[in-house]
Amino acid sequence: MLKAKTINIIFNSLIVVSILLCFLLKWSFWIPVSLAFIWLCITIIGSFNIQLNYHLDSLCRQPSISTNQVALTFDDGPHPDFTPKVLELLKK
Repeated sequence: MLKAKTINIIFNSLIVVSILLCFLLKWSFWIPVSLAFIWLCITIIGSFNIQLNYHLDSLCRQPSISTNQVALTFDDGPHPDFTPKVLELLKK
């Protein structure tokens, strides 16, 4: 699937051009509305399914590992109060 940045550039360009053509050539305003709806659908699908890597690259599975495992991350680094409690809970 294409990335969000590419989709945004393509659809923004198409919508602007179609709006201009609506004024210049009297096209129907349903064309830019339809393009905006298609963009919205693509963005919603890409946002809800992380495996599509629409907004960012993500690692969803590792084919070389056959057992079920969970990976925990500390995004902001270990917290002096909460991290020891979490690690102690995981030991149980």
